[in-house]
Amino acid sequence: MDPSMDEEQSQFIADAREIVERLYRDLGQLRSARSQGPKRRELAARIFRLVHTMKGSAGSLGLKSVSQIAHHFESVLDGGRLGRIEITDPVLDAFEDAADAIARALQSAPSDIAEPGASKLIERLNALVVTSMQRGASAGGLRAALPPEIARSLSEYDLQHTREAVDEGAKLFIVSATLAIETFDQKFRELTKLLGQSGEVISTVTGEPATADAWLLY
Repeated sequence: MDPSMDEEQSQFIADAREIVERLYRDLGQLRSARSQGPKRRELAARIFRLVHTMKGSAGSLGLKSVSQIAHHFESVLDGGRLGRIEITDPVLDAFEDAADAIARALQSAPSDIAEPGASKLIERLNALVVTSMQRGASAGGLRAALPPEIARSLSEYDLQHTREAVDEGAKLFIVSATLAIETFDQKFRELTKLLGQSGEVISTVTGEPATADAWLLY
């Protein structure tokens, strides 16, 4: 063990190296599946969660170089999972370069020294964040077009997810189901699985407990 690391840092680095390997695999799949809306969104969300977890742990352990790169990488991935950034070859190249930079930073002892070349990488990532913010200006029109009880429940992620699917030519349906309280969980899972065979379930909203209604944006 490097004498400058404590046991907790050493364990994190071992775990983080495994996460980086998963990042490489998922990024490779994302490059292949970028034209497949549902699969692309699933992979982008998974990669986002991996980097988010790494960023938080690295920051709490004082691994500032790893935390800094992961922070900027996470911001771009957030735009990717929201559909604000088109997953093109240059964008995927930037993602892979960020994974490479994190891998190199994990090879070094903890320090405040930035990973060599990190500033240029961060500039590239920040430029993508600006693009993300511009494309995600507002989804207010979509929210206004939905029934109030559904519109109120949708997060920004749900709205952007919906907008991206519609932009890809998908049709939007609102499915209402009334299920018995005694079998609600089982039947709801079955209904969600059934709908998922022919499309994406974007969001679910439960009705009043007395009626056990369920609204699904599909």
